[in-house]
Amino acid sequence: MSVGTLADPNSIAMRYGKKFVKRRPVLGCGAIIGSKFRALVISDTHAPYHHRDTLAFLKAAKKDLQLDTIYHVGDVVDNHYASYHESEYDAFSPAVELKKAREFCQELQSMFPIMKISEGNHDLLNKRKAKTAGLAECSLRSYNENFGTDDGWDWQESHFFEIGDSQPVLLPMVLKANGRWIGRIL
Repeated sequence: MSVGTLADPNSIAMRYGKKFVKRRPVLGCGAIIGSKFRALVISDTHAPYHHRDTLAFLKAAKKDLQLDTIYHVGDVVDNHYASYHESEYDAFSPAVELKKAREFCQELQSMFPIMKISEGNHDLLNKRKAKTAGLAECSLRSYNENFGTDDGWDWQESHFFEIGDSQPVLLPMVLKANGRWIGRIL
């Protein structure tokens, strides 16, 4: 299910891709809704470079649609400081980026204490950098330790599930002219 992104389209996290993407990205997430299965599917939050209304939007989606299972399909965090691409001159320092990403993850976990997360290429940057440096993976902290979340967040390479009679639905995060979310789920 391709659900869009919740990264701020004007952030440095999105700057690199702008030369390759001809249109603006779709901001939003997805839901899978049926009689026995109701799930929220989130992608590409790229914390701390997420859209400033991301948390309010996700909270409203969960409440309005009464979703009981939460999936994040990758790139919870941006890890810009660990990128193999050149760093943007106005990026947060590694310490500030990690602090802000931790704050985002902790607030997101307060809304979604149980979440199944598929590791995205940005989530994996610390592991990839450690491998490049010849460090053992066991020398790294777990995602939950790194972001101050608990075992309710299940980070795996991938998650598979059956949707039964459920149907996928795109939940666009519609913005006003000033770039802020309109405040309701369509």
